[in-house]
Formats: sequence, structure tokens, C-alpha cells
Amino acid sequence: MVNFYYNEYFADGDGLTDEELEQEAVTSACQLAVRYVKHSLRPQAEKNKRGYIERDRRAAHDRLMKDYFDEAPTFSNEFFRRRFRMSKRLFQCIVDELEANYDYFKQKPDARGALGFTGIQKCTSALRILAYGNTTDINDEYLKMAEKTTRDSLEHFCRGIIDVYGARYLRTPTWDDLQKIYEVHNAEHGLPGMIGSIDCMHWRWDNCPTAWRGQHTRGDQKDPLLFFRRLLHRTFGFGRLTLAWSGHAMISMFLNNLRC
Repeated sequence: MVNFYYNEYFADGDGLTDEELEQEAVTSACQLAVRYVKHSLRPQAEKNKRGYIERDRRAAHDRLMKDYFDEAPTFSNEFFRRRFRMSKRLFQCIVDELEANYDYFKQKPDARGALGFTGIQKCTSALRILAYGNTTDINDEYLKMAEKTTRDSLEHFCRGIIDVYGARYLRTPTWDDLQKIYEVHNAEHGLPGMIGSIDCMHWRWDNCPTAWRGQHTRGDQKDPLLFFRRLLHRTFGFGRLTLAWSGHAMISMFLNNLRC
């Protein structure tokens, strides 16, 4: 190393003796060595690594089963329908269909060999987001499911529902279907031209034009409202949405404009 520095930087001499040049080279080499050692001993900045959180998904699964799916669950079927927005039988049917058709909803081991979430956990997570409009990290406490897994479950759930049930339920009624429904409804209720109503809602119209507020405001409400009625026929399995507007119903067929 001394010879390298001597030949590289001090070979031309500049009037110095060989002994002086060698001493300069040794001094420079020692200084560089000291700087290198100090740099090597300096503590390096730690990389920001995301810590693993042991969420105990197995315990979360057992708690979910005990609350809703055991033979004697903690919460009754009425609680289940209110919190899942459907019956337990329908929910279990959906879970079975998704597990049978999509590998994502099957329980599999992760990279560490630990079993992942079950189909019931993933479907429950997706339904909680859809039913309540919660954020994707809301399921971390009860279902022990991380935010990314919740988003993935929601996306796969929606795609799976459309793929499995879309052709059967999300279809436009034919003219023959409508004629049969009209006849049945007229015979039962004496209201010709109506498919049937299973739900309705009043939507507050914040941006209603001032000139229209009078015709869209009821006596028991101070704000103008839009009246929505959701229609579905139990036999044919398709639906539509009606919007009450100035006494007239503007009907949009289920598939043409709206995806409910």
C-alpha cells in the first residue's frame, strides 16, 4: 500500500529525498486507514422494516363461529340478518359457491406454513364493508384482518358474486316475463302495470332547485325528497328501480342503467 501511494503521488519528488517521500506516503496511508476504520465502526442507519403483527386469525375464526354459526350461537338469526343484511342460509350458500368456484376463498397456508383466513372470514369482512360502508381497516380488531387483505377480500367477493350469480339474477326481463308478472300482480292486488315493490326510500335532495322545492317537499319534512322504490320479482329473479318525479315514475330497467 505504501509503494502504491509512493508511486502514485510522490514519484516526481519535488526536491524531497527518498526518505522524506516514503515518510509522506506512510503518513497519508495511515490517515486513510484511520478514516476507513472510523467509517466502518460508524453505526449504520437501520432500514425501515415493517414489523409483523401476530393477529391470531384462528382465534378470530373461532370467535366468529361461536357468535353466529355454531349450533347454539351467541347471536340469534335476527341479529345475523340485521348485521349481515341477509339470512344465514343465504350467506352460507354464497360462501359455499365462492369456495367451490374460486381458489381465493379456500383456506390455504401462507409462506410461514400457518393457515390463512377461511372463506367465512373473507365473506364476512366483505359484507361488513358493503353493509355499513366502513373503512377497510375496521375489521382488524374483530376479524384480525389487515387492511390489504380486507380490500382484496372485498374485490374478490364482488367479482365472484357477479360471475356466479350475474347471469341468473342480473338480467333484463323479456316481454313475456313482464306480461306474466303484470297478470299475477293485477290478480293479487288489483294494480295493473306494476311488477311489485319490496323496498322504498326517501332521499333528501340537497341541491334541489328553488323553483322545484315546493313540489318535492312533504308537510312532515322540511327538505325536498326524492322517492326511490326498489322492485324485484320473487319468481323471475330480476329487478328494476323507480324514481318518483312530479307524480310520474321514470323506470329504468335493471341492467340497462343500474347495477344493484
